[in-house]
Amino acid sequence: MLERVSLRMKKRNVPKKYKYRIYHNNGTQIITEDAEMADTYCKRLIGLIGRSHLSVSDALILKPCNSIHTFWMKFPIDAVFLDSEQKICNLIENMKKNRISKLSFHTKCVIELPAGQIKDFNLKVGDQLEIIKDPF
Repeated sequence: MLERVSLRMKKRNVPKKYKYRIYHNNGTQIITEDAEMADTYCKRLIGLIGRSHLSVSDALILKPCNSIHTFWMKFPIDAVFLDSEQKICNLIENMKKNRISKLSFHTKCVIELPAGQIKDFNLKVGDQLEIIKDPF
């Protein structure tokens, strides 16, 4: 009986997990190779809540998304707002906890990065980013 249960569990289709790479300057500058996608309501709602930090190589992509909050977060973040062509349409540097961003109707996706990354990568409104999906 136990063998049948375990065989059934092995055959179950488990969705693949993906990591994402984010590039700037036509692919010449890697922002991160270890971004996660939050593409469901629950994943977007939870976001980075409960994490103690966000390492320099990490990022969270919220899609679809046109506004973010930092309630219950333990650290500040940088937020990069992208339009449908993955061009930067808004930036928020060092967003402290317990804040809400303005609603942006042109935004289709938001990337949450460790605080200081916008400055480190010299990101500006109008810059083009590229998000590439990698299975792991």
